[in-house]
Amino acid sequence: MVGQHRPLLPIGDRKTILPHSDRHGPVRRDRQFRLAGTGERAFDRRRPIGFARLADRSANAPGELAFIAQNRQVALQACGLVQRRQQHQHIERQHRKSGADFTHYVPLPVPHAAPSYARGATPDPLRTQGAHCRMHGTPRKDAPFRTECLLWQNTQKRPMAPSNTDTGTAQNLSIFPAPTDLWSVHRAVSPLIGTAIHNGHHVRPELVEQMALGEAGRLREEDPFTEFTIRDVPNRVVFHRSRFEVDLNRARDGAVYLTPDQAWGLDIWRRQPEPALVERSLRAHDGYYAMLEAMLSGIAADHGQFVLLDIHSYNHRRNGADAAPTPAEQAPVVNIGTFSMDRARWAHVLDPFIESLRSTSFMGRPMDVRENVAFAGKGEQTRFVHERFPRSGCAIAIEFKKVFMDEWTGAPDPGALLALRRMIAASLPVLLESLEAHA
Repeated sequence: MVGQHRPLLPIGDRKTILPHSDRHGPVRRDRQFRLAGTGERAFDRRRPIGFARLADRSANAPGELAFIAQNRQVALQACGLVQRRQQHQHIERQHRKSGADFTHYVPLPVPHAAPSYARGATPDPLRTQGAHCRMHGTPRKDAPFRTECLLWQNTQKRPMAPSNTDTGTAQNLSIFPAPTDLWSVHRAVSPLIGTAIHNGHHVRPELVEQMALGEAGRLREEDPFTEFTIRDVPNRVVFHRSRFEVDLNRARDGAVYLTPDQAWGLDIWRRQPEPALVERSLRAHDGYYAMLEAMLSGIAADHGQFVLLDIHSYNHRRNGADAAPTPAEQAPVVNIGTFSMDRARWAHVLDPFIESLRSTSFMGRPMDVRENVAFAGKGEQTRFVHERFPRSGCAIAIEFKKVFMDEWTGAPDPGALLALRRMIAASLPVLLESLEAHA
């Protein structure tokens, strides 16, 4: 018999863990873990949300392979319980009245393959970012050993102050939304908002099966990693669907790309999507802007004025990975778009903001920041903000040239991304001071 499984306990309670049993003896239904003391906070791998001693195998227990197989299932089912609880909490949060304290949520991903083990060695982590199991002792038939499991929520990091110790490694550059997620909102007490509405990559399966454009082609025109650059902005909105499903930065009548001239000459569809599928995509467009208006109305009511940083990125090697890039004079590293803005009204905010960005060193030289060069800022989101909040809302369209990644392979440059994130973080006090000076 495989050793008894223990109930899930809070991370702080690492005392002796007794077997989960009731008056009928040891519970063979011990798949039903009890989750205690985890709260609703966001956690990462350095702060696990739970600790479970899954099993102790005695020296006379069956072979280690059977134990490992069952132990893996126990760990995965424990993760499933955590995920279901977090999904329930997420649904409750998203149904609160707009302006409540929304928390970014990303569910635990499912495992992709069974773990691999080498006899006499510590096993590899389970191939899921929800659980990491380790063995104590050597898995031999004549020696006891135990397995423990740390569980954590795979979620967006809390805002971090930029520091020299923040490495921006590949492990924390991306978020992992569920296929059903539309967007995430983090609401704080601040007049500063950051958005990454082209960060998403997921497309509904019913649309993917009709698409001729592959995943790599879609990714090339999306804005991956832009979410990473706004993690220090107090209020944040991130859209999780690909712009090839619905483009929030286009007006509603052009938000679903149907012809190549709407999408950089790309042949997107194997067959045109039915009107019902298009309308289903446009409902996300409608819902997003209803949510955004309610959120910004609450911030304007609280603070009088606000600044929204609308973060995007753009390609500068369209002719191929080995071809010459777009000339630097036509492609600033940071392009500021102000087309829909009352430039004179918001000059006291925009001019210090641009100077703050330019004061940043990037690749050994001052940051190249120019206004309305590669793009003028004619997107739908900034237009919407300036139309609905003409006296209280300043929306700045910011385009990063894709110097922070290989736009053909999708590989990120962590150092460049960290520099862009620190640049945005350093500008936040400047924006606050500008708003307060003209309150």
